[in-house]
Amino acid sequence: MRIFQLLLVAVALMAGCRWTRSATPTATPTPVEVAPTPRLLLEPTPQPSPASTSTAEPAPVRIVTPVPVATPVPEGSSVELASCCGLLAWVDADRLVVYDAPAGGSPGTWLVQVPEGQRRFLSQRFGLPSPTGIIAIPEPASQRTAVLDLAGNVIDVIPNGGTLTWPSPDGRKVAWLERLPVRTPSSSVNRVMRLWIADLASGERRPLLELQAASLTWLPDSRRLLLGARTPQGERPGIWIIDVDSGQVDVVVEGTFLYNVRLSPDGRRIGYVRALSGEPARDGMWILDLKSGETWRLPLASGFRWAGSGESFWVLVPGSGEQPDTLVLIDARSAVPLRKLELPGQVLNSVWEVSPDGRWVVFWRLQDQRVVAVELVESSLGA
Repeated sequence: MRIFQLLLVAVALMAGCRWTRSATPTATPTPVEVAPTPRLLLEPTPQPSPASTSTAEPAPVRIVTPVPVATPVPEGSSVELASCCGLLAWVDADRLVVYDAPAGGSPGTWLVQVPEGQRRFLSQRFGLPSPTGIIAIPEPASQRTAVLDLAGNVIDVIPNGGTLTWPSPDGRKVAWLERLPVRTPSSSVNRVMRLWIADLASGERRPLLELQAASLTWLPDSRRLLLGARTPQGERPGIWIIDVDSGQVDVVVEGTFLYNVRLSPDGRRIGYVRALSGEPARDGMWILDLKSGETWRLPLASGFRWAGSGESFWVLVPGSGEQPDTLVLIDARSAVPLRKLELPGQVLNSVWEVSPDGRWVVFWRLQDQRVVAVELVESSLGA
């Protein structure tokens, strides 16, 4: 075990020299300060003053990047899904949408079946899907968003300015963020937005509240939203859960500079990484269990993706030089490495996503700019 720990530290130092090929997280880091304390409730239009909370000082922890200690095994079966461009999203366990500009084909969003590779053209623009089989395509030129089925038929049109729109898991609602004409003190601070909800059956559109935010995620119940946010005045920064019926805000994590905030596919847990706290002992990856309210810290500081549930997640370990990257499966409670998989190449710009059932990983390959899906086969780490 001592040798394993030394290898982890060595690889973490070596990996730090190679992350220049990966961009910063796709979502703007949310200035927040982690407080593994009880949740704070806000009203839909809050005017709060920060409340001080008393927490025990955490013990120092060494931040490392996990690495397999056995010889990497060959990767699982892989299939090329697109010739470019790094825009992708899973629809369900077997299908995803990718933006592609294939030779002899139309550039735009394609629906692709995995692993068969069968594909259907949907739109010239990229949008976000729902597992129920709809996709919301923003159309800025017409100031609207078209909601399509997976045959490419328009089933609804939303006059929301043609902004990025998130369909709910049950396909009944959509949410979007309207940018407001409010100046922010810095480009590193998220803009002030108005959160909107629309009911696709009735056509009702209603604003919920104003906040600083950049993106959002639906919880599986299609009633709540997860956001990295703060009030328009810059107060109560953290990870928010918003009830779309009442507008009630539950600040489940307070803190500064949280990023890579990700909800597990089963909706049980939230993982996030804290950085730039000024206290190295508190930096690293944290997990929040939404049912119990418990939080715990893991000695990791890498990009991660949930592995089909809240029990484990994959961490990307960059290969040395021209060597391929490796994925390592980590137990979410103990941080023990469980499995590994060598990818057929290196990941570009941190674009990689695991399918909802945890069977496939799709990534944007550095060497040829192609989007590739790889089956996450079983492979033990060895001694």
